[in-house]
Amino acid sequence: MKIIVTMKLSDRNLMYHIYPLSLIECIDQIIIVRDTVGPNIKKVRYICPPQWALKFPPVAFLIKLVQLIYTSMRERPLFIHSFLLYPHGFLALIAAKLTGSRAGISLIAGPVELYVLGDSPTKKYAYTNALPSLSILGKILLKIVSRFEIITVAGSYSREFLLDKGVPAEKIFYIPYTVIDKKCCPLIMPKTYDLIYIGRLARSKHVETGIYAVKKLKDDYGLMRIKFGIVGEGPCREKLEELSKILKLSTNIEFLGYQNDIATYFNKAKLSIVTSERETGPLTAIESMMCGVPVIASRCGDMVNDLIKDGIDGFLIDTYEDYSAFAEKIAHLLADDATLLSFSENSRKSPNIIGVDRLVRLWELPINMMCDMDKKC
Repeated sequence: MKIIVTMKLSDRNLMYHIYPLSLIECIDQIIIVRDTVGPNIKKVRYICPPQWALKFPPVAFLIKLVQLIYTSMRERPLFIHSFLLYPHGFLALIAAKLTGSRAGISLIAGPVELYVLGDSPTKKYAYTNALPSLSILGKILLKIVSRFEIITVAGSYSREFLLDKGVPAEKIFYIPYTVIDKKCCPLIMPKTYDLIYIGRLARSKHVETGIYAVKKLKDDYGLMRIKFGIVGEGPCREKLEELSKILKLSTNIEFLGYQNDIATYFNKAKLSIVTSERETGPLTAIESMMCGVPVIASRCGDMVNDLIKDGIDGFLIDTYEDYSAFAEKIAHLLADDATLLSFSENSRKSPNIIGVDRLVRLWELPINMMCDMDKKC
């Protein structure tokens, strides 16, 4: 049995999403239509448009559509699956309808995929706030999503949103994120940082909230020597560095740039933070907890809301901009070694961290449903 996948994800994210699928016994091959060849995974082969076409997105879109249609007609897959609605969900659905196949989609960005096409503006669609009513475009996109035979979501936030919009429950499957990197584990090393952030330095991540929290911890809680490590690169780095200088935090905040071995940096920290307005991941929250480093996060959507047990293995903050609330919870844990140790142990042993074996079983549910439809298994 074969399935076809279309996506435009980083190699790291591709691995996390596709590797569990490759472990399903009844799947013989996964054919991925993608801009470039990705990681070497057993059972996976790649089909890519010519490199010159990538300079012209509409041309690349049409070429990938032709590749999907041709491959579907030739291979007769169980279904065509896409990650993200725009543009890959459109590609998968068109190719499936034209070839008599079935289509699936993973809404890995969550409900925002029904509000905008492509990149979304900051603050307008924050998952920490009530989302606005669907526009005409949103209602059209909802109808398109409802045409897929299976829809996977990363957590209860997206599931409840879709159910509220009338999407049939039997089409929606819970497929959370997982981490397959065995390097993410507790290591014995000095705690260089009280607090760490690991991720892109982008507007929607609101790393400035962490910087303002450090300022408050220094001024109001007397933590003069607090150290905050910021790992990552992105368009906001220069502004964040300037903010830390303006707030006179240059000795407290260290910009560490992009790092490959993020498990080491988690282990160098006592706590980590997620200050995003909107997430379906992030994988870094899982990686942090696997290293025994509690996470203080905004209630930014799917996985974070489901992953962290507030007051047990981390804290959830109602509003991503509330640096005072972040500072309060950080100070609470840094002031009490016993509580910090308890949170650390609870993080590492959290039952909400989904292992690969369990993720395979979760993927088998929609696979088996497709098999029942087509009697191919």
